[in-house]
Amino acid sequence: MFRDCVHRVNVRDYAPEQIEAWAPPEMDSTMWAKRFEGRFACVACDGKMIVGFTDITRDGHLDRLFVSADHQRQGIARGLIERLTQHAEQQGFEFVTTEASVTAKTFFEAMLFVVIKRKRSAELFAG
Repeated sequence: MFRDCVHRVNVRDYAPEQIEAWAPPEMDSTMWAKRFEGRFACVACDGKMIVGFTDITRDGHLDRLFVSADHQRQGIARGLIERLTQHAEQQGFEFVTTEASVTAKTFFEAMLFVVIKRKRSAELFAG
């Protein structure tokens, strides 16, 4: 789902070589799964199919937020962020940070995140 989302959704904002570096054809699923260890993760499903997910580190960094290309604009990302920020509040985090894609900038701003630092190929948000 992640790779398909990047190749179908983020492709409108990134060059082909950026897309391939971000979501290459061959991905190490073991390394991918290890990135979830020690984090709080939320998963959205439609029946048995995963249609979105997000995760946050122990220090309040939202690492990933992806929604299936076929399930965009249905409130899934909003629901995931609401649950994730609820968890962050319960943990006593002062704020949540993320390095959001250009594609996701408008969404994060709508969720009341603000740009605190602009990076070359991503933007850092806090909310």
